[in-house]
Amino acid sequence: LESSETKKNNRTMGNKACTIAVQTDASSYAAGSEVTGKVYVSITDPNGVPVRSLNICFCGEEKVVIHYTDHRHGGNQQQQHHQNDHYERKISPIFNLDAPIHTTVNGRIPVGQYEFPFQVVVPHFSPSSMRFKDGKSNCQIRYYMQAYLNSGGNRNLNNIFSNPFKPNTFASSKTYLEITGTQQL
Repeated sequence: LESSETKKNNRTMGNKACTIAVQTDASSYAAGSEVTGKVYVSITDPNGVPVRSLNICFCGEEKVVIHYTDHRHGGNQQQQHHQNDHYERKISPIFNLDAPIHTTVNGRIPVGQYEFPFQVVVPHFSPSSMRFKDGKSNCQIRYYMQAYLNSGGNRNLNNIFSNPFKPNTFASSKTYLEITGTQQL
């Protein structure tokens, strides 16, 4: 019989109760096309994991870092010169599509290995992925998918820019995709 202290130690020492991974069928998609793939879930906790649904989150964002310097001169005889680096950073969402791909019947996923297929359409308004760097400044448009176990809560599903990831949420790492132009008809 496993004590609650042992369970706590197992979770914090690398034996996770749940592992999630996202795999898409391709790494590049056109705006308006359908992204397909699978979410893999491994539950190792003998009691299973309490969850309302397994969700896929497909996000697009613009990320900008602007670097600039200012120069200051000291007022003493030696005319000391100081250069200060400054960075302005901003991440703006393009979209954040979040949808359940599996809902549980009894509010729990039991111990086991699972594979859940998914499909989602890249919004037609999505600009192409890009990355530009000039010195210490850079900008990029990037897209990623991430899966997570939704245990419930008061998330505003009407807000396509809200963040579904709360502390202690079981989630996959981000899987980045390239989006190129628009789909040819």
